[in-house]
Amino acid sequence: MSPLSPKFNYHDKIKTLTELQLTDPNQDHKDIIIHTNEELGEFCSAMAWEDGDITKKHKDKPTEPSRIEALDLAVCALSLFYARGGTEEEFNYTVQKKLNKWEHNLKAALPK
Repeated sequence: MSPLSPKFNYHDKIKTLTELQLTDPNQDHKDIIIHTNEELGEFCSAMAWEDGDITKKHKDKPTEPSRIEALDLAVCALSLFYARGGTEEEFNYTVQKKLNKWEHNLKAALPK
């Protein structure tokens, strides 16, 4: 697998593709939510298969590993963010704030 340019702007690409999708009169935000749920299901199936938790033995092995399915899920989630009016600046600010909160909560929960 060859790496993409380290300066690849996935924000612009996702925003552009989301805007293009929403120009289709048969597509709206609910369709993006449906795709997001489908990707969540594919992630869960791949994780269950990898962890040996699959209960439906007749199901085929997933075509992609759970880590790749997690990226599909992340792309859909970002598409929802942009479809609902989010900006890259808002994303960067809010993600930093949420990661700091997560870090604080983790540190607070660790045994002293």
